[in-house]
Amino acid sequence: MIEFAKINDNEEIINLWRICFGDTDEYISNFLSKRMTSRNCLVCRENGIILSMLFLLDGNIKIAKEHYSSFYIYAACTSPEYRGMGLMASLICRVAEIAVADSKDYICLVPANAVLFEYYARFGFETSFKKKEISVSRRQLCMIAAENAENYYPDIQEITELRNKVFSNGDYYVWDEKNIEYSIYENKSIGGKTIYLGKNGKLAGYAMFIETVEKVIIKELCVLNGFLDSLIRLLVSSVKAENFMLNLPVGFPLTSDNFVIKENGMAKPISTGGKIALPAVCNAYIGLTLE
Repeated sequence: MIEFAKINDNEEIINLWRICFGDTDEYISNFLSKRMTSRNCLVCRENGIILSMLFLLDGNIKIAKEHYSSFYIYAACTSPEYRGMGLMASLICRVAEIAVADSKDYICLVPANAVLFEYYARFGFETSFKKKEISVSRRQLCMIAAENAENYYPDIQEITELRNKVFSNGDYYVWDEKNIEYSIYENKSIGGKTIYLGKNGKLAGYAMFIETVEKVIIKELCVLNGFLDSLIRLLVSSVKAENFMLNLPVGFPLTSDNFVIKENGMAKPISTGGKIALPAVCNAYIGLTLE
């Protein structure tokens, strides 16, 4: 049976999530308390037990300056001993029915690995999002960094407005304030950090990242034209690592000798308008996907 989960299902959801993804109970509980609603966790039960599940987060895709409504599938998983039985396929088909009923234009997701791109393609998903992955050294970044930079402390509305302003020059996934706020919180909860650049009393850029022993991984870098050098200064001043990996929109004006363009996400058109618009997508950027 496929249905939306209920509050008293939380313990089962936590157990299945932990088994499939390895996250802590605290991490999972925080997501459920902040993002779970009565109509966004779809589960598949057998004999009353949850064997497979996924979450639906609301968003929009901007394609050629037009906005299209979308579900984003997150934390899709099946209990290991029940994989290969078509449970996830049934959930995805049900999501499509819900998307039609809710007048959504698309369903989007980010496959966890290359093999899953092929899996989701069987259900009508098309590779629509890409990213530029750049590896650089601290020395290389310092060469383009400004002499100084000003920290800023924005509210979530300022962050959302800046993100939409910066990325609106191309096709991208539009996250609302709740999803952006949770992404920042989630990154912090796993030891990450977000720095904010101020110029003339306003937010001019931010970088969300996590620092490991080996390198700094930039999950999202968003900055107004003309202020990249200042944001880079804040970044290198905030960490100790010698190596950096940046995940950027394909058209972001930063490159190096060591970069690659990667397929990053998929979209399944639902509405007639969505089907017409999808071929026009050009290197769309998704970002902030809680990967």
